[in-house]
Amino acid sequence: MEEKNINTTELKGLVEAILFVHSEPITYGKLSEMVQNDTSHIKQVIKELAIDYQNRNAGIKIMEMAGGVRLGTNEAYGEKLKSLFQAKKKQKFSKASLETLAIIAYKQPITRSEIETIRGVSIDNGLRDLMERDLIKITGRKDSPGAPALYGTTKKFLQYFGLKSIKELPTLKEIKELNFD
Repeated sequence: MEEKNINTTELKGLVEAILFVHSEPITYGKLSEMVQNDTSHIKQVIKELAIDYQNRNAGIKIMEMAGGVRLGTNEAYGEKLKSLFQAKKKQKFSKASLETLAIIAYKQPITRSEIETIRGVSIDNGLRDLMERDLIKITGRKDSPGAPALYGTTKKFLQYFGLKSIKELPTLKEIKELNFD
């Protein structure tokens, strides 16, 4: 890659501006292309920005999620921001939708009938709700009679739950240790 002739201070400012205007996470590779600079250098710039924000207890921070990075709000200011802006609450999930989403997240790719077998009931409403929220999508077709649709989670699912990847989901052992009873 031909590197653009830009000093580190300007590069940090440019990367920060790109992250500011980008509402979705952006990959290091895409950032590298945009500023015409080496990916390893971009990673170092992001790391320096994160340290700068942390050292001055800034209102923003660098967040890694859904395979990329973006700017987010420092949790330290969360309560104050809620009171200032009366933050709208996320729409709650029904128990059925949440159970369906958990099954899909852990078993993907999975068919409707496989989910219904696990849950023991029809999942029409839960599946529709999750599709409308763009938390799940059809990822393909199963190579079996009728070629049923296979469902999996989306990048929006990762963003919603603040995950870098599906691998960050807690294991069954970790969930059992939480002792929800």
